[in-house]
Amino acid sequence: MRYLLSFVLLLTLFYSGCGTKTPETKEVVKKPEIQKMEKATVTPIPEQISPPVEAKKYTYTDGGKRDPFVSLVRPEEKKKAVISADLPPLQRVDISELRLIGIVWEGSNYVAMVSTPDGRGYAVRKGTIIGLNKGVVVDIASDHIVIEEKAKDYLGEVKTKRTVLELRRREEA
Repeated sequence: MRYLLSFVLLLTLFYSGCGTKTPETKEVVKKPEIQKMEKATVTPIPEQISPPVEAKKYTYTDGGKRDPFVSLVRPEEKKKAVISADLPPLQRVDISELRLIGIVWEGSNYVAMVSTPDGRGYAVRKGTIIGLNKGVVVDIASDHIVIEEKAKDYLGEVKTKRTVLELRRREEA
């Protein structure tokens, strides 16, 4: 009975899908015949002479805005490549180039020994001026020294930067 019912259902679907359609007729549009054109006479137009046009001059007004193509670092603030020979040796090198060699206890305070890239050693106490930006040694402990230097950022504000030189770096220990 199921087979008969399913067979009847399939036949009804088959016949309902097969309908008779008439083919659509397309209208054929005939192209108009192109008529031969007679030779036309062309009358020349006299050239119109116009006076030369002057280019308009454009001037830019910034309206108080910063020029996006100008560097934020002002040229006068850049460090000079030539360092004066009359400066002490510790002020001729950057702090990042210095290496802390040792620290000695002297009476009531510490004295540190730093070396420059050329291998020379110098004794440093609290208040000693070090580096290109005139940093000052503010603290000497048994395993590190702290240097404070003041520098201008790109906005021109003076910022205090603290640099710590350790006796033994963590990688070396």
